[in-house]
Amino acid sequence: MITMLLFMPGWGFAQAFPEMLIGTWNDTIHGIYEHWDKAGNQQLKGFSYEIRNGKKVISEYIEIDIKENKLVYTVSVINQNNEKPVSFVLSTTDSVYTFVNPDHDFPKYIRYSIISNNYLKATVGNASRSFILNYHRID
Repeated sequence: MITMLLFMPGWGFAQAFPEMLIGTWNDTIHGIYEHWDKAGNQQLKGFSYEIRNGKKVISEYIEIDIKENKLVYTVSVINQNNEKPVSFVLSTTDSVYTFVNPDHDFPKYIRYSIISNNYLKATVGNASRSFILNYHRID
């Protein structure tokens, strides 16, 4: 997999674009899936869903894109916030991508910890509560 490098102004180091997310991931404990596609040179689009009664039920649409020289995670949740998108800006990285929005009620951060090519941990939360999704790649 080719990883593109981005320069994050003010930080002075190169940042790997999270192409490793491309594909379908499943957390078998919670029954939640996340699917990502490459939608452009520096853009990923996807959605989260569950399987209910044999049918895919989408809960949110997600996107990672570069906006104003920042890596931004945007989510539109079905039946929440009038389905208006909420954006989170990358704040820290290494093998962990932490996207934050201090002005949002919940969550204030979305964190992807890359465990391996086939496993990742997503932590969603704020200072007082959070939940973890342990994903494994299914395609």
